[in-house]
Amino acid sequence: MPTPALDQRHPSPTRRLSLVLGTTLMITAAAASVSASATHLTTVAPEPLDAPTAVVAVPGNNTARIVWTPPVGIDPLETSFQVTARPGGQTLLVPGTATGATVRFLTNGTAYSFTVAALTFDDIGVPSVPSSPVTPQNVCTVLGTPGDDVLTGTPGDDAICGLGGDDTLRGGGGSDTFVGGPGVDTVD
Repeated sequence: MPTPALDQRHPSPTRRLSLVLGTTLMITAAAASVSASATHLTTVAPEPLDAPTAVVAVPGNNTARIVWTPPVGIDPLETSFQVTARPGGQTLLVPGTATGATVRFLTNGTAYSFTVAALTFDDIGVPSVPSSPVTPQNVCTVLGTPGDDVLTGTPGDDAICGLGGDDTLRGGGGSDTFVGGPGVDTVD
């Protein structure tokens, strides 16, 4: 029977022992005797990662912006976050330094809730409590056609959206947002 190797880099009274599978180790110290067998190895699972908190979703056009508070004590350089949409199960993975993400390609008019879980190389954490449901909507206040259009906003705040073709997008005042579609769009 092979003898277990003692790691001599750690002097007494503590010694580090390495066991080879199939060997038995007997240690006698003072009046106590301990034995261990290397035929059965036990692994200790890491502590589960806590769930992110304060998950909030804000709807957009076919999108939702999700923000959260990371769990205390995580290493952002060794952690990622997984955002999951329900229904559909679409997931998005972002770095551990992020506290928000935008989930894209959602269906306008469908209510979604979102959970966030921390991930490491070894483990996926407990998912957060779901966000309140949000419903993405078409947020365009001035909407073009699939053809060529000249789109002009109102004196207020507008989201001016070209749908296709070669569009000219003109603000009418206020804080306007321009969203182009397929084709060549020009902002005047």
